Amino acid sequence: MVRKRQSCNVRRLEMTIKQQGGIFGRNPTFNDVDVEGSLTVGGSAIPAPADTLTSSDIGVTVQGYDADTAKRDTAQTFTAKQDFVFAGGGNYVAQFQNTTAATPYAVSIKDAASSSNGYPLLIISNSAGSDIYFRVDSGTSDITAGKNIRFLSSGLGIDFSATSDAAGSTSELFDDYEEGTFTPTITSGAGSFSSITYDNARSGRYTKVGNLVHFQIKMRTDAISVGTASGAVVINGLPFTSANEQTSCSVYSQDMGGESPITGQVQNSDTVLVVYYYSGTSYSILDVTDLATGGNSNYMFITGTYTAA
Repeated sequence: MVRKRQSCNVRRLEMTIKQQGGIFGRNPTFNDVDVEGSLTVGGSAIPAPADTLTSSDIGVTVQGYDADTAKRDTAQTFTAKQDFVFAGGGNYVAQFQNTTAATPYAVSIKDAASSSNGYPLLIISNSAGSDIYFRVDSGTSDITAGKNIRFLSSGLGIDFSATSDAAGSTSELFDDYEEGTFTPTITSGAGSFSSITYDNARSGRYTKVGNLVHFQIKMRTDAISVGTASGAVVINGLPFTSANEQTSCSVYSQDMGGESPITGQVQNSDTVLVVYYYSGTSYSILDVTDLATGGNSNYMFITGTYTAA
């Protein structure tokens, strides 16, 4: 008789457990639960802790999942503007790197559909958004730089190799532009002047585009003492050494003591030019004896272009 009573009690207990939602109740709460093996909820396996993005990862790292993980290629759609603020220091707030050279990846920012007018795909600006540093637009494919574009090393530049080439083209890389000043001086083919002074009109300016140097020289002497100087009048101090070729330039002159020069020649592989005058039948080198020794004389304005080495 005791056994029958125990059997009845077990059945009543089993029915009570089912009615109350199982041995844990209808709304159980668990703390610090350890699961050996895999945990399945509703037929789907829950990823291991090492494969799960935690709150401490936010703003610190971007986790990727391999092909064996269910979270691979999970899309995230934002319905409102998201602000990501990184309070910590460091050189990077995000870093994307290929671990296998044979499998290239890229960060893609694109429109849902193409647009002829174009939309801003990427904007880098100050905190107020009023000063745009860099912008990429879709549709028009325009790239706008709000600041200077700076190359990290010599030899880099803007590559125009996608354009058609003329016969004999050797380079389509725009890798140099420079503006500046230099100080020209009058020297001689042999010996040296005992003294030579200039007034405030002396100046030299240049613009270098690629390997072409455009220059202007303006100079006038106050007084000259010839000393041991002899031979050709030479203008020294060009900003760049010339290529292994001679190049002519134009000379305007006035208040010269002897012949008035009308042309000059940049010497090859050097930073000097030699001054010439026209005698009526041929060109001759201007000699130091043709210079006036008095004040406010020997005014020359020289313009030219030569190829830098």
